[in-house]
Amino acid sequence: MTETKPVKKGPSVALIIILIILGVIVLIGVINCVACGKCASEVSKQVAGTENKGKVGEVVKAGDVEWKVISVKKQATLKDTTGLYGPKKASGVFVIVTLQVKNTGKEAKTADSSAVVLIDDKGREFSASTDTIFYIPQDKDLFLEQLNPNTSKQRMVVFDVDKKAKGLKFRGGDLDVLSENNALIDLGI
Repeated sequence: MTETKPVKKGPSVALIIILIILGVIVLIGVINCVACGKCASEVSKQVAGTENKGKVGEVVKAGDVEWKVISVKKQATLKDTTGLYGPKKASGVFVIVTLQVKNTGKEAKTADSSAVVLIDDKGREFSASTDTIFYIPQDKDLFLEQLNPNTSKQRMVVFDVDKKAKGLKFRGGDLDVLSENNALIDLGI
C-alpha cells in the first residue's frame, strides 16, 4: 500500500490575480491623485464647502462660478409673457431676481434654477418657482443652461416666498455635484 501525502495548498491563482488587480487600481488612484493635485485634503475642503458673501451688484465666487445679482423686485402677481395665460398670483409674494452667472473654470458647467435658493433671517430656504416659466421672457429663464469656460449668461429666477420673510439672501452654488461651495448675496429686502 502506498501512502498518499496531503498536498499543501497555497493561494489559488485566481486569488493572486485579484490581489494584483486591486494593487494596480490603488496605484493608479494614488498616481491620479498626485497628477491632478487633488489629494485628500483638497477634496475634503471641497466637500466641506465654503460660503463667500456679498451684496446686490457685487460679483461673488462659488468655486469656478461667479454669481452677480443685478436687480431684485417684489410683486404680488406676474403677467403672462406668451398671451396664453392670465396673471399669476403669488401664494406669498414673488421675488424676481435678475442675475448674471459666469463659468470661470476650464470645463463646461450646467446652470439651473435648482442650484439657487433664497434664505430668510429664520434660515428658511425658498426654492425657485417651477410653474412661472410663462411669466418671464423665455430667453431669460435659468433652465439647464450650458456655460462653457469663460462665458456668462444673464437670467431671471422667480421665487414665491412668505410675505413676512425678511433678511433675504440669494445662495448660488458652484454647479459641482461633489462640493458645497456657495455664493451668498444679501438682497437688502
